[in-house]
Amino acid sequence: MKNTYLDSLVCLTAEYSPFLGTEKGVVLQEAREWLLSELSGKCHLFGPDLPKTEEITHVLETFHVIVELPSDNFGAYIISMATASSDMLVVELIQREFHVKQPLRVVPLFEKLADLESAPAAVVRLFSIDWYRN
Repeated sequence: MKNTYLDSLVCLTAEYSPFLGTEKGVVLQEAREWLLSELSGKCHLFGPDLPKTEEITHVLETFHVIVELPSDNFGAYIISMATASSDMLVVELIQREFHVKQPLRVVPLFEKLADLESAPAAVVRLFSIDWYRN
């Protein structure tokens, strides 16, 4: 089962990072490091020149709604078909890019057997990141 929604999240950031967006959704350690450097920085990545596929348009519209509506309308941002800790970091970066005033909790939903088996390690990696814990 292909997750075009998550693919478009990766595509939004893959425009700027040579480490993201591999064919099988594998994201390297370098990608996590790149995401963390971007999350720690103040520069904005997204401009009017973003690719406008149907999936990316859907993602952009979703974040526009999150910004426009009161924050108490939302609980968490659930990532279906999550595979790695970097999936959560991508959503954190996009929330920052859209100036979400009260960022949503990002919740991974590991659904494939291989992803479920590697989920504990992915979560441990995520919580080992100082930026994420703070």
